[in-house]
Amino acid sequence: MELPESAYLYALAQVGVVFAGFTALFTMLRQTLGGEPSSLDLFFIRNLLMLSFLVVFGAMLPSLLAAFSLQRDLVWRAASAIVAVPLLAFVVSLPWRRRKVLSGRTPGFIWLRESIHVSVVAILAVNVAGPPGGAAGARFELGISLVLLAQSFSFVLTMSQLLAAHRQAK
Repeated sequence: MELPESAYLYALAQVGVVFAGFTALFTMLRQTLGGEPSSLDLFFIRNLLMLSFLVVFGAMLPSLLAAFSLQRDLVWRAASAIVAVPLLAFVVSLPWRRRKVLSGRTPGFIWLRESIHVSVVAILAVNVAGPPGGAAGARFELGISLVLLAQSFSFVLTMSQLLAAHRQAK
């Protein structure tokens, strides 16, 4: 059973793959500028890859579940739960993971990104627990789109910070 939302979700998956590619380009750029990536670079790259693959996997998941002839409401409930759990784990573990690599204050844009991720978890939780209906697919698409949007802003701002730090180090 093909879902009407599949075309949009496949497009999101493709954009998620592009972000993973940007991460590889950033790694090469960083090595060109200053040799080995720092622990901050690796932290940044790991986070971007985790979010990229969550977007890719999450965007393709409903079609996979639908291929098992699950009821439409069950597809959205299951997909929402499966995506919400690792996203929530990402948010909850971020302060601990960041402290292992960095000291000092977390930039405001990171907290903004994590606030968006918490909102996405809430949107997906509505799908899991909420009433069945036609909006479940739209809520799921919104959630995956918001992860991608937050990731794109975070990518640009973090890359700017890392390059500025590299310039200051020289």
